[in-house]
Amino acid sequence: MEPNAEQSPPPAPIDGGEAPPGSGLMRTMIVLIMVLAIGAAAYLLSGRSGPRDATNLVGLVGTEKIEPVTLLEASDPGEIEDMLREETGFRLRVPTIVGADIVGVGTWDAGRNVRIPVVMYDDPSGDVTRVIVMNYAILDQISAAVFLDKSIRTELEQDRSYAVVPGAENREIVLWREGDDIFLAIADNGAGRLISRIKQPGSGTQG
Repeated sequence: MEPNAEQSPPPAPIDGGEAPPGSGLMRTMIVLIMVLAIGAAAYLLSGRSGPRDATNLVGLVGTEKIEPVTLLEASDPGEIEDMLREETGFRLRVPTIVGADIVGVGTWDAGRNVRIPVVMYDDPSGDVTRVIVMNYAILDQISAAVFLDKSIRTELEQDRSYAVVPGAENREIVLWREGDDIFLAIADNGAGRLISRIKQPGSGTQG
């Protein structure tokens, strides 16, 4: 018999290779970053009450000067309310700011063909000169272009409630609610001073 041919060594097992040091940690960090990014996006979107291309009303008021086009010069709240109803189709209250005289009503161009009602005041103290006047129905009508974010709506869930938001140049934006009506004003001398002068129906002044 011939001697058996020399047998070749068995093939070496396929080596999948070891993962580079730290690669597992890197994958974990990438996953974590993705989760945080998705969560942040969801949080930002959840604070909106309108389409992505709509403008945040509070942000707009905080950066733009409210310069309404005058519709009527008058000091009688009844006349102002009649003009507001003619302009908007809704019966809107006229805010009473103790010590400030009503001088007229107009509309402010908020962009994208949206005109927002504004009551104008003569205030010797300079606390307030313009108050935006709306209600929930008007906010729904203009929500495709201008919206009030959910956090503010939540703060105003209760009747006769207030919300204060920082604005530009150290000014504060004050929002308050009377029934279904929503009011928004720039408090040039601080939110506390303005709120203390707001007279709501049946409650006297605040503060």
